[in-house]
Amino acid sequence: MRCYDLYFFLLFGVCASHTQAAPNYSASVDLRYCNTAMDTGVIPSLAPETAARHGGLLTLRQAQVFIRHGARVRWSADKCWPTENTSYHCKQQVALSSSLDGQPQGMLFRKSYARDDEILPGNCNLGQLVESGYDMEYRSGQFLRDAYISRTALLPESLNSSVMGGIYLRSDDQPRTIQSGQALFNGMYPQGSGGHPVEWHTRDAKYRDSLVCQSTEICPNIANATLLLEQSEAYKSHSQRVTEPLKAQLSAITGPAMWELSYGFDVMLDCLYSHLCPTVPSIPTGPSALPAELTPALQQQAVDEAAWQNYIKMNNTRLQKLTTGPLVREILHHADRAFGEDAYRFMLYSAHDTGPVMPLLGALGIGDGMWARFAALIAIEVYDHAATPSTRAVRVIYNGVEQRIPACDGGVDALCDYDVFKKAAMAVVPTEQECGRPLQHL
Repeated sequence: MRCYDLYFFLLFGVCASHTQAAPNYSASVDLRYCNTAMDTGVIPSLAPETAARHGGLLTLRQAQVFIRHGARVRWSADKCWPTENTSYHCKQQVALSSSLDGQPQGMLFRKSYARDDEILPGNCNLGQLVESGYDMEYRSGQFLRDAYISRTALLPESLNSSVMGGIYLRSDDQPRTIQSGQALFNGMYPQGSGGHPVEWHTRDAKYRDSLVCQSTEICPNIANATLLLEQSEAYKSHSQRVTEPLKAQLSAITGPAMWELSYGFDVMLDCLYSHLCPTVPSIPTGPSALPAELTPALQQQAVDEAAWQNYIKMNNTRLQKLTTGPLVREILHHADRAFGEDAYRFMLYSAHDTGPVMPLLGALGIGDGMWARFAALIAIEVYDHAATPSTRAVRVIYNGVEQRIPACDGGVDALCDYDVFKKAAMAVVPTEQECGRPLQHL
């Protein structure tokens, strides 16, 4: 059977340079979101006392990595405020080629957006990955190479067809997430794949391309669970005290259209950081690009409210089961098999802040409560021969910081007994009755 596959290639040189409480509002906007440090992919070594406690046989068997795409231009289409006059200028491009039975066919084509004839002024598509976004993911790949190739030998130094059998790479079907994941893997293996095509997994249609379920078709009970949350006294009280007054204050600056959307605060966050982040190529850029009435304190209130509105759902047990539970089920499915010889040693999932990163933080009870920054990264490591009751252990890292799973708080170090971790994680996995239909693999 003959089939044609579409491959994405990144061009260099002329194409590119390398239980949620009410918000505690601060006096200035937090720019860590922009990830100018490009350090979210750091994987710290096990502390010497941890390694000593678990003995010399402790072995890393698997790493499952979940990332948000790198820096991008705005994904929202409408003007942020009536006086906005911002344009976006992208050097990062995509080159396209077809293949037949794994063999390249014909020429390589460079995809270019028409200058000043797009929804966004400039030459960028909505949500397009930019060069700094590629760079921060590539840098994360270098950190992972150090951790999983140089320091632990989880993975081999170079790629070949047999090695790829132990590696699984996946994203949703959007260019910025595909490019981000590929940038990270290029950073892990800068020497390339030796001419072998690298399999990239994705899905399309009917919301199945999302790594976190947001579809009432897949999990019909999502709509009812969301309604129950929004009808709760805590949610309604916050809305009356915080959300609606803040909407009114912001609407006087932006106009009312944004606030007719159920996700208006997500759009506001996108508008703010697309103008403020030095990692986003906007002109003009920085605080002077914003209306004077949009003070730093008001900016931070909008950012905090956007985070609250998302985490109040992601921390809700009922919604966790329906949205994040299927992904947690897949994580455990592969972690259970990490101790066999034919297991995946490295798994990469590339998508978004609102899925998988922030929902997974909520499901695991970890993180900092802030909106996930560009190129945010979660690593779930599975160890064998640990000094734990099951002799197996899990370590979770978020943006370079070891996390403590609440169920493992009694532990003496960052390694959590695998059975304890699994029991806690299984509490998030829905039954078919809770989901509203038979469970599916993602």
